[in-house]
Formats: sequence, C-alpha cells, structure tokens
Amino acid sequence: MVLLKSDIKILKYISHHKAVSRGCLCLKYSHERIDQLESHRYLRHDYVYPKNSNGFPVGSVPDTALYSLTEYGLSEIEKRQWFNVQYVLTQIILSIVIAIITTLITLLAVS
Repeated sequence: MVLLKSDIKILKYISHHKAVSRGCLCLKYSHERIDQLESHRYLRHDYVYPKNSNGFPVGSVPDTALYSLTEYGLSEIEKRQWFNVQYVLTQIILSIVIAIITTLITLLAVS
C-alpha cells in the first residue's frame, strides 16, 4: 500500500495521542482511510468482535474503540521523520563539546 499524505497525518495524530477513539478519528479524517490503514496493519484497535453461532465475527468497530499504532505504523512514522533529537545530541552537540574540551586540554598543556 502506498501511503498518502493524509495517511501519514492520521498516523502522526495517533502517535502523538498514543490511543484515539474511532469516533474522534472519524470526525477529523475519512473512515475509509482509517479502515484501510487498519486492514494493512498500520493501526490496531482494542475492540473484540462478538461472534455468531457459527463462530464468525459480527458487527463493525464502534466509535468507542481505541486505535493505536502497530510496530509497522511506528516504523513508517520514524522513516519520514526528518528531525531527530537523538541525532542532534549525539552527532552535533557531543562533537562540539568534545572539540571544546580537547582545545582546553591542549591550551592548558601548552601553557
């Protein structure tokens, strides 16, 4: 499945809120897109379908069901994240701090 910008917005919204009810999602976004994201395993919900006498699930997901991201949905969000705090801390700030400490040690050793 090719993810659209609207799909990424849905995934980001859920990732910021951790768990969101279907009713809240359907007010903001298309319920068809939510169902597609769920069928392609980007989302999961906590609702357990009731079963008929033959053992098959009956009904649809109610508005009170809470949606959260699967590992696959989380990985899609992280793939599209261009700013990463861990990268900034480890690659940029740590390098600057090490350079300053090295310079200070060199200046103290020379004088």
